[in-house]
Amino acid sequence: MGKAMALDWNSVRASHVTEACRQLREGIRPVRLKSTGIFIISEGKDLPAKQVMRVAYLLANDMSLDAKLRFSSGESTVKRLRSLGFQVERRKGSRAPADQQGADESDYPT
Repeated sequence: MGKAMALDWNSVRASHVTEACRQLREGIRPVRLKSTGIFIISEGKDLPAKQVMRVAYLLANDMSLDAKLRFSSGESTVKRLRSLGFQVERRKGSRAPADQQGADESDYPT
């Protein structure tokens, strides 16, 4: 098992987040992570911010979209998305439908 690589979140731009949201909204990428209670509002749809950031990071770094990342989401996710101009909300409990729940494969760096 190799050493975990530090993730460079500065590589993620608003265009990557916008594309990630589009792919998740349109079902190109399945929403499969449990929500941490942080959502990005994209064209009237609530998307789990952790999944958006995962896809955006992979797009920004030309990585395979099925690559696994280890990162945790929290206040740093909220700050990063807001700094890029996105509407982000924290909510108690998850509003993600049951069919969108799944194994959480990653944690976000602080």
